[in-house]
Amino acid sequence: MSEPVVVTSPMQATVVLFRSSSGEGVHEGTAVVVLESMKMEHHVDAPFEGTITACFVSAGQAVSAGDPLFGGDTALIMAARSSWSEVVKLLLEKGASVKVMDKDGKTALEWALKGDNPEVLKLLKDHGAK
Repeated sequence: MSEPVVVTSPMQATVVLFRSSSGEGVHEGTAVVVLESMKMEHHVDAPFEGTITACFVSAGQAVSAGDPLFGGDTALIMAARSSWSEVVKLLLEKGASVKVMDKDGKTALEWALKGDNPEVLKLLKDHGAK
C-alpha cells in the first residue's frame, strides 16, 4: 500500500518561501518550499510531475519534521479522473505508478471506476492497479 501524496517537512525549520500555489502544475524536482534551519536553506522538491492541490503552510510558519507541507495529484490521477484514455496510456508507457494515491487516499483506478471509460480501467488493471 502506498502513502497519500502529501510531502512533509524533513526537519524542524521555518518556511521561508512557498513557490507554488494550489492549482498550479509542477514538474518533478521543482523546488516548491524553501525551509530555513540553523541559517541554512533547504529546498523541498515536488516528488513527481502533477498539480499542487493543497498547501498546508505559509511563509514564516514554523514546522517540525513530518509536518505536511503540500499535497497534489499526479498526471495519471488527473487523466483517470477525466477518463482520458490516450493520456493514461501514454503516462503508463512512460512509467507512471498506479499505486500512488491522492490527498484523499484514492488511486487512479478508484477515480477511473467513477468514470465511464472501460478502456481506462483496462489500461490501469493491465499495469497492476488493484
